[in-house]
Amino acid sequence: MNKLLLVAALIVPALAGAQLPGGTVSGQLLTPEGRPAVAVRVSAMAVPEAGAPGNSATALVSIAMTDNEGHYRLENVLPGRYYIMAGFVDLPSYYPGVAATSGANIVNVLSGTPVTGINFAIANTVGVTVSGRVRRATGTGGVGGQRLGLLGGNSPIQEVSTTADGSFQIQRVRPGSYQLLSAGARSSPGLSVVVGDKDVTGLELVIVPTVEVTGNVVVEGKGPAPRVQLQLAPFKGNGGNFGMSTAPDGSLRATLPEGSYRISWSSLPVGYEIKSITAGSVDLLSTPLRVSADAPPERIRAVLAVEGNPWVRVSGRVTNAGSTRTLTLTGPNVDQIPLTINPDGTFEIPQALPGTYQIRPQHLWCHQQHHSLHHSSRWSFRIRTQRV
Repeated sequence: MNKLLLVAALIVPALAGAQLPGGTVSGQLLTPEGRPAVAVRVSAMAVPEAGAPGNSATALVSIAMTDNEGHYRLENVLPGRYYIMAGFVDLPSYYPGVAATSGANIVNVLSGTPVTGINFAIANTVGVTVSGRVRRATGTGGVGGQRLGLLGGNSPIQEVSTTADGSFQIQRVRPGSYQLLSAGARSSPGLSVVVGDKDVTGLELVIVPTVEVTGNVVVEGKGPAPRVQLQLAPFKGNGGNFGMSTAPDGSLRATLPEGSYRISWSSLPVGYEIKSITAGSVDLLSTPLRVSADAPPERIRAVLAVEGNPWVRVSGRVTNAGSTRTLTLTGPNVDQIPLTINPDGTFEIPQALPGTYQIRPQHLWCHQQHHSLHHSSRWSFRIRTQRV
């Protein structure tokens, strides 16, 4: 007899500590107008224990979203007493369609037992739909795949992409004032959107897609390529002029909004002249550069002609060079030109454009990036120039 009592005493506590299977709660959520409330969050909120403060926080369990018919199903709800809540946490609606727990019905969930027919309508707002269309400034066609963001109100930024015809729909937008912005394209500072308790429809955001335009500068006769800047002035106002500066390798690059541009130039050294600027077979000296996202222009090719011999030969000697054998020349018409110091300390630039330059040992240039000019005062130069 004593042995049987001992076994029973061991089994009962083990069963008491085991977690019972949860139940389910299902139903349909409706809008105040009686339509299915689509893509709205529904959850079970445990009823506070007796004597707990009225504002005490309780946990939300088994969160689900309503489907296209407003149906929801909460899974694995532990046995207990719950309020069924829908919508925003700070603007909730409770079963059977009230805005506060004081009027809410309590749902009892038993282990492994489904609770069905918990149908109710939203009492507090769950947001409205903001919809419209994105089109290009250069036509009436819609822009598909365009990323948009709705910024403002009391919510984090809400993002969406346009469909193939440029239309968009942003759901569950709470009341407030917003800015509708586009990403990766030029547009107005943003479209102001004021959201109340009704859907906002018919918005139109006009954007100007941007296109990357590339090219290069070529010098006839294989002379040194100067630093040149092309100026691109739009025929229609869309944000001012744009510049394309040559990189050290002579390449050109700029990101331009769609449109037509007139090309000019600046910073052309004495002795150089523009011979031609083309984009494929298009003569850009007489024809505008047309930039379109659907048909990007071919690479720009700017050919410079040289009149006479505008260059000079620069040579000199470095004393106390130590182990350094490289110099760097920088100036107004060129980027950095590396020079090699001969074993006897001499150096020479066969072709240099007239102007004021800085010349320094390359290792000192590198040290400057680390704020060190060690031994810089021991360097000395003797330079002479000669017309080529």
